Amino acid sequence: RYLEISAKGRASETVERLIELAPKTAVMVNRNPVTGVIVRETVPVSSLKKGDLVEVKPGEKIPLDGTVIEGKSEADESLLTGESRPVLKESGALVIGGSMNLYGTMIFEVTKTGKDTVLAGIIRAVEDAQARKPKIQALADRVVGIFVPAILIIAFLTVVTYLATGSSIERSLMTGVSVLVIACPCSLGLATPIAVLMFASMASSRGILIRGGEVIENAGRVTRLLFDKTGTITVGRPVLREVIMVDRSCDSDYLVSLASSVECLSEHSIGHAVCGAAVPAFAVSEFRAVPGKGVEGAADGKAIVIGNSLLMREKGIDLTALQSLEQEILESGRQGDTVIYIGWDRRLRAMMVISDVVRDEASEVMHTLKKMNCGVAVVSGDNSATTRAIASRAGIDEALAEASPVGKKDYVAGMQRGGQMVMMVGDGINDAPALTEASVGIAMGRGTDIAMESADAILIRNDLRLIPYFIGLSRKTYSVIRQNIFWAFFYNIVAIPLAVAGLLHPIVAAGAMAASSLFVVGNSLRIRKESRL
Repeated sequence: RYLEISAKGRASETVERLIELAPKTAVMVNRNPVTGVIVRETVPVSSLKKGDLVEVKPGEKIPLDGTVIEGKSEADESLLTGESRPVLKESGALVIGGSMNLYGTMIFEVTKTGKDTVLAGIIRAVEDAQARKPKIQALADRVVGIFVPAILIIAFLTVVTYLATGSSIERSLMTGVSVLVIACPCSLGLATPIAVLMFASMASSRGILIRGGEVIENAGRVTRLLFDKTGTITVGRPVLREVIMVDRSCDSDYLVSLASSVECLSEHSIGHAVCGAAVPAFAVSEFRAVPGKGVEGAADGKAIVIGNSLLMREKGIDLTALQSLEQEILESGRQGDTVIYIGWDRRLRAMMVISDVVRDEASEVMHTLKKMNCGVAVVSGDNSATTRAIASRAGIDEALAEASPVGKKDYVAGMQRGGQMVMMVGDGINDAPALTEASVGIAMGRGTDIAMESADAILIRNDLRLIPYFIGLSRKTYSVIRQNIFWAFFYNIVAIPLAVAGLLHPIVAAGAMAASSLFVVGNSLRIRKESRL
């Protein structure tokens, strides 16, 4: 009993620690619209609502989810996401309620309260995972439902038979008691729950939330993994990868600064990539975005044009110099990069290569999954060249491009009809149908709400290394559950005939019954070793 309680206690420890993370009070900030004076007031966290401004000082816990609007700091989110390193928080960054503010003072706007917060969702998911049973446990429960009355009947018939054959009342009753004691179904009842508790605890401590015990069984049998491209295999934020100078007389740093100044006024993702490459140093006027082509604006006394070749020609920029760069342009296209140009005074100055960066760990993860005998593929709505280039960089040989949300779903369904156990990993609304269709759907933690609602598991921390860990932990747990159930059945199959034959004293039977339960508990504790991988 002590070992059983200890195991359950360790497994439930995560939930208790998560509940303790939430602070009870917070400092709400109000700014007088007339005088501009800031008024601070300590209020219960339960009274805060969306849109309220909250100040957090170094060493304080962040009370609710929100967006930083002022200040800069780092936050310790390890207990929530498993990320061991502090996470930078500056204007526009998301903060998670329950995490620890480390160094600087921040003011953030509350975006989620109550049951909608990340912390509440984690607690709810862990509790649900611990409460819901995998299919194999349902089988064990059905067997126990038949097992108990059957043993009562066998024990009764054993006593009657011994009495009828002339045995003493004492021997008859002792034999019947031995049958009852040896057949106690404790080990069958413990076979799955403790293993599931351990799994949920270990997974959540790494930043993996599961919905239901059946996910363990399905994840452990996965043979094929399908990854969405943008935001899953890639970071999801295009970056300026390379600047190829055409006009050698122009300084590249100056050019990037000019481009950044103009592109920072754009809302396009490519504009954000250029803007993030350098600090804007010039005032821009006459800015205009040309849909599907690029942008233009006046900066440092120059009429800057940034965009594709169509825009360059429209603005009279001479593209003759591109002939010498034909190979670089072709190679960038094959790699799935976006090539844009910058020019002014009718001259082309440089070519800029924009890439959506593949996650650092992607190649390592794909190699690990292949070693685990799991096939991998990319499914994306993007064009074929880009999709195949990204797949190649990540070490994936198979790619499905230009797939609609329904197309992704049908692709998953087709594989499963062919006998594959498919895990789909995605983050966007367009991945939701495929996530639902797959045997196991995994949503990246920074994905859309719809994607996360459609998934069987959520990676709170956007780290692809959690996927092979999750599969390995599922395999280990499911293996332990099967071992527990096998030995629980084997023990009863061997022990009950011995008890009926009168070869086991009730004290010996009690010891054997306790030993079977200890084995199941001890075997389940082995799952903790997998969590250290």
